Amino acid sequence: REGVTDVASYGVAAVERGDGDAVLVAMLSKQLGREGAARVVRRAAETERLELVEGAELPAGAREAAFVACYKDEAWSACTALAGHGLDLTIDLDDTAVLDMVFDFDFDDLNETDEELLRAVLSTGTHVREAVEGSPHLLEYCPNTLREDREFVLAAVAQDGDALQYSAASLREDREFMLAAVAQDGDALQYSAASLREDREFMLAAVAQDGDALQYSAASLREDREFMLAAVAQDGDALQYSAASLREDREVVLAAVAQCGYALKYAAASLLEDREVVLAAVAQDG
Repeated sequence: REGVTDVASYGVAAVERGDGDAVLVAMLSKQLGREGAARVVRRAAETERLELVEGAELPAGAREAAFVACYKDEAWSACTALAGHGLDLTIDLDDTAVLDMVFDFDFDDLNETDEELLRAVLSTGTHVREAVEGSPHLLEYCPNTLREDREFVLAAVAQDGDALQYSAASLREDREFMLAAVAQDGDALQYSAASLREDREFMLAAVAQDGDALQYSAASLREDREFMLAAVAQDGDALQYSAASLREDREVVLAAVAQCGYALKYAAASLLEDREVVLAAVAQDG
């Protein structure tokens, strides 16, 4: 073993021979930096011999660098093997390269390997927030700690309300959090806990944030005259989501058009001929 000038090549050859002791010597050598160690680790992954390097004192980021290299070369089985042995993407890899990896996935045709790789790439690292901001649906592949993070999830919901479906159940049951989410995107309410969508006070607060949120409320609330009077008083457009019988209710429609004249288009045909109703709508929006 004396006189070896290319320790990385020596390690790669040792892996191919299945010589665990030789690999360990190579890994412990001060001559072997991250790049060289990544070569050895990659070869171990490609030959399904990662156990040979598990006990080695690897330079920081060697496994992660090997993973990125395998991904770029589409060595999928090696990527999967490395992901299964744990990756720490807080290592100072090139975040731009990692983001390129994430956005390169065909999200309309992900297989199990793709999903496993995404979870590994999004497990930790400074790139994760930027990735989710660029593609909020990536929240699905983030670790639980991030899906429970209020600020992190709200940032994703601000880009796309549908991202909320991937958040922790505890957040979707949280009144304060859900009101903040609805303020970002009314469609987010569809993913809230059913108990909140049946809650009169919560739903009125949600409608105050975004009238479209009413479409996701419990049917019993949309049939409730007193509730709908309060709802349309906050956002006249909410009239469109009320029960048909309430769109024929003169008092409910008057309350709606008094808040938003354009809500008249959701009223029953019979009320479109009602002079007082029409004048109230015109007076509101001209």
